[in-house]
Formats: sequence, structure tokens, C-alpha cells
Amino acid sequence: MKYLLVLSLIVVGCASIQPLDGGEKDKTPPVVIKTFPDSASLKVNTNSFTFQFNEYVKTTNVNDLLIISPSQKKNPKLTIKGKKLTLELKDSLLPNTTYSFQFNGCIVDYNESNPLSNYRYIFSTGSYIDSLSYSGLIKQTKTNKPCDGCNLQLYISDKDSVVITEKPEYLITTKSNGTFKLENLPPANFLAYAIKDDNKNLTLDNEEEISLSTIINTSQTNQDTFFIFPYITDKKLDIKKVTDTKPGILKIASNKPIVDSVNIITNTILIKQTKNIPNDTLSIYFKPTLDSSFFTINIDTNTYKFYHLKQRKFQPILLTVSRGTLNTVNIKTTHLIDSINLDSIVLKQDSIILKTKLINKSINSVKLHTSSNINQIIKYYIYPGAIIDIEVNTNKIDSSFLTPIETGLPSLNLSIQLEDSLSKYIVYLMQQDNIIKINTIISSQLVNYKNLNPGKYRVKLIKDTNNNGIWDTGNPFTKKEAEYISISEEFELRLNWDKKLIIK
Repeated sequence: MKYLLVLSLIVVGCASIQPLDGGEKDKTPPVVIKTFPDSASLKVNTNSFTFQFNEYVKTTNVNDLLIISPSQKKNPKLTIKGKKLTLELKDSLLPNTTYSFQFNGCIVDYNESNPLSNYRYIFSTGSYIDSLSYSGLIKQTKTNKPCDGCNLQLYISDKDSVVITEKPEYLITTKSNGTFKLENLPPANFLAYAIKDDNKNLTLDNEEEISLSTIINTSQTNQDTFFIFPYITDKKLDIKKVTDTKPGILKIASNKPIVDSVNIITNTILIKQTKNIPNDTLSIYFKPTLDSSFFTINIDTNTYKFYHLKQRKFQPILLTVSRGTLNTVNIKTTHLIDSINLDSIVLKQDSIILKTKLINKSINSVKLHTSSNINQIIKYYIYPGAIIDIEVNTNKIDSSFLTPIETGLPSLNLSIQLEDSLSKYIVYLMQQDNIIKINTIISSQLVNYKNLNPGKYRVKLIKDTNNNGIWDTGNPFTKKEAEYISISEEFELRLNWDKKLIIK
């Protein structure tokens, strides 16, 4: 007890000689104490507006954060002298129009950069302030999540192409929950678009996300939900060779999904060709017959030529060894396997050599059956020459232990109930962004997944309207909607636990 008392006295003594820290950090945003003209003024005929603050201020990201409605074709000029900010509009004011300034954090205090976030300044060039509003929600089609920082943009024009050529008359940015509310609007019809304006230029650019347009009437009090999807312009297919590949594998990356049939002419022995899930990478597996291989790839009306030189430098085969169910051992590699020598693969339990049998061989994996006890550890030895790839590379010596696999791996039973029995649907079982399983269905049915790893999962369902096996985005100008996506809430699978899930 005495020791504890002495120690605490020492700590107190040390603390007493520390220098002062200057007090708590200032977290208070600047406050507007006076404006000219006054907010909510009528019959305003000036293009210059002043804002007096209670402390020194500065600006940040003005062109990105400041929203003026109706929108200005030219960026305004902001100047600061001490605690006074002057905003000068470069466009002429429209008659009988209500204007609003939303600073959205582009004004901050000088020392701590605390932002002025929720301040709105309004005035009218006419004899009244418009009081109508329009509100709603913006969600992203690919994730089903609300869009934080998306724009809701209103246009007087009824031409859909205006979103590419003109800045909007009115706009508002969504909150973190995807909601928006435009206030002080006049009674009128507007063309409404939701857009994720990544480059902040207030017009639609390639690969930005946008919704289909809708005509709204501000005199009607309604709320709308907009679903945005990537806008991809029709661009010429462009493919290139991926250089970081293993022997016997030619990978071709595309700037857009490859949905047409692929024809390959080559002087090698083709093993197979595959596409990844988005269909933007083509993998060609082959066995070289000459030092130099050529490939002529025909996709639709496009022809591409590639060459592949046989590797001269020895590339050791790296192996991944794991234990499977039903007394199996799996050996995987990123190289293309040409041959296997089982005599160079030794499996032991308690110093007893196990009998092994090859039950499956794919282009880059081997599955062996053993006479092991599934509840005991296996020691493996894989000697050089056990695995040889198509360019006569082989593995280095490798040895380690394989522990018994966990029993009671969970299963998932999906009951998928479809209202539309005429379309094809793609079912993805996912862990975070990784696709674990893929199924294609055309009617309501049960889908069963067995021996899954414990963890958190989601189910994504895509309505494959054009039956091309991938998700297709929409087009705001042809009124084509993006293909429907439904994503389940995250759920957990645990050991010794089977889960049933209904997807409607």
C-alpha cells in the first residue's frame, strides 16, 4: 500500500511542472453577423454581396462546394478583407427570381479551418420570395446504397441531352443518407436528373453515374427516388496484353466487357479460354510448340495480333497445399501443369507413408485421395520434379503439416422466389467484394451451398434481361434502365449451423 501511495505522489509531482497546453481547441465555425443586402431582401438589383463574420475567415474549394441557385454560367469572384467577405456574381441577375447561396463549408475560420456548413443566404429580384420545394432520395443501382454527395439537378429545357451541354438552373447535393431538398423554387416544370458529378463540372461525363430523367412540377408536393448507374459511351473495343502472366497463359484486358464470340488462330496447342466475371479480361491457356507463338484474335469485326516468346529463364513453380474433405489433399499453382510425378509426393501420418491416388487434375491444380485418418495431422513432402509445367519449369522442395479440417462447416439454403419467370437471373454468393459462388436460374427454386467457410456473406441477384451473362448499365438518352440488382443484408454463417434464407 505504501508503494502505491509513493508512486501516485511522484506522478502528481511530475504533472505539476508540465507547461500549459493553451486550452481546448476551437471547434466553433464562423458566424455571419451582418449581410448586405439583408438575407431575404426583395427587389435586389446588385451583383455584389457582402458578409461580415465574427472572426477572420478564408475560403477553400469554392468551385466545388459553393452552390448558387439558379446556377451561374460563370464562377463568382470571392474576396476577403479581414472579417468581411465579398461575393461578386459575373452573370446578370434574372428578373423576378429567387436566388440562394449555399456555402457548404467553402468558408472556414482562419486558424482552425472550422467550416460554415449550414448557412443559406436568399434574396429575390422580384417582389416575393419563392417558397416551393422538391425533395427525394438518390441511390446507387450497383450497391443499393444511398449516394452521399450526389447532385439533384433541375433544367428548364426538356431535352435529355441538356445534362451534357448545359449547367443546371437549380441543384442540390445529397446528405450522407442520400436525401436532398431543394427550397425556394418557383412554380414550374423542370427536367430532373440525379448525377454523381465526380469532376464537379456540373455536366455528365463518361463513366460518371446518372439516373433516367423525370419531369417534375414544383407545385405538386411529392418525393421521388432516383437510381443512378454508370454512363458508358459507345466506344471502340480496345484490348491489350497483360504482361505479368505465368508460362502458358496469355491474358488480354479490354476497355469494356467482351460479349461477342471470340475466335483464336494460333500456332500453339490451345488448352482453353476463359473470361472473368465482368467479361473484361480474356485468359488464353496454351502449350507452346515453338519458341515464338502468335495469336490472331477475332472479336466481332475486330482483329488483334499478339506474340508470346517462350520463357528462357527458369521460373520455379510455387505450390499451395491444403486439406480437403473426404480424405483429399489439394495442390494448386499459378502455372499450367503439364505432368505430375506421384512418386515425388509423399504424405505421412505418424511416420507411416500414406497411399495416394490421383483423382483429379486441372490446368493448375491436383487433387489426391489418401488413406489418412481425417482427425490426425498429415506431414507432406513434395520433392523437385513432382509438378512440371508446360515450359518444363518444376517446383522446389516443399514440406509442412496439414491440420485436420474443421468439421461442421455451415450450409446455406436459398429459397429464391421470382415474380418474373421469363427472364434469366444471376445469383452471386459474396464475401465482401469476393464472389464465392455463381448460379443462373430462370424460375423460383432452391439453391443449396454446402461446406462454406464461416464468415459474413451477402447474396446479389441480377436480372439478366438480355441474357448475356453480365450486368448491363443503362442509358439516360435511350431511356434504357440499368439491369435490376438486388443485394441482401449481410448475414453470418457459423460452424455447426445451417442457415435458410428467402430472397424475393
